[in-house]
Amino acid sequence: MRSQENELERLRHQNQTNPSRSNARAIERQEDIISEIQDFMNTLRRIANYNLTPELNDGISLTIAPLYELMSFRDARRYWHELSEGKHTWSSVSQQLRRE
Repeated sequence: MRSQENELERLRHQNQTNPSRSNARAIERQEDIISEIQDFMNTLRRIANYNLTPELNDGISLTIAPLYELMSFRDARRYWHELSEGKHTWSSVSQQLRRE
């Protein structure tokens, strides 16, 4: 993240000394990259704050369900919503979520 922020500062400085449409677009792209990284980090923190311990006996679908926002595994979202609704009470991940 720090390197991306440094790059943004470099681009801004470059734009101050040599303003151009190209430099402005480069700054905008860099700001978008930083925004995406921040969103990703926020998602990781939110998931980490669940403090879930994976249990392989739950099966892969339930084990990865909390990561649904980060993966293209389509069933992960469905299983996450089911877990959030209190289903799969037999699973370790469901029991951990209910403790909170």
